Amino acid sequence: MLGVIRITRVSGKGCEELGRMGLLDTSRCCKICHSADGRAPAATLGPCHATLPDGGDAFVCCAGKKQLLFGSH
Repeated sequence: MLGVIRITRVSGKGCEELGRMGLLDTSRCCKICHSADGRAPAATLGPCHATLPDGGDAFVCCAGKKQLLFGSH
């Protein structure tokens, strides 16, 4: 049986904090992912892990992860 692990408490930076730092355009964030944060029925949505250039952790929506990976912000 395939299980889904959901991270409910994360210590990395999120979309909002990265937006304030100028690393992410939050106007392009995925509202579906953000609306699923912390809600059990949407266990497959929510924060995705991304590594920042300084080696730090970020837990962002799918659109935020794409911006961090491909630099399109």
